[in-house]
Amino acid sequence: MPRLAFISIRNGLLAGGLGFIFLLTLYYLGKHPFLFPVYFDFRLALLSVFMVMGLKELRDYHQQGLLSFGEGMISNFLFTTLFCLHCLPIDLDFYGDKSSLFVKLYSGSNRST
Repeated sequence: MPRLAFISIRNGLLAGGLGFIFLLTLYYLGKHPFLFPVYFDFRLALLSVFMVMGLKELRDYHQQGLLSFGEGMISNFLFTTLFCLHCLPIDLDFYGDKSSLFVKLYSGSNRST
């Protein structure tokens, strides 16, 4: 179990850090990441690649080729939680900053007086 947690935490922090850098780059370029189509979102590729590689490492190098369903679920839950928490601050900044501006502009342009 300690290797399961270590691998998940390490991969979650690595993928979350890369996702954070991606979002920070978009922030300074003035692009909103939620307006991209889903298939252009680089975080999905990070999430899937690091998930699969983490489970493969756990199975092949630490579990002698066996991985139970519960171990895989716990590992991916830890990974996903850390990945999301690592990207959360910049996501909240995008949501809070840009959506209120959008609502103000949208509601102001559609009012008929």
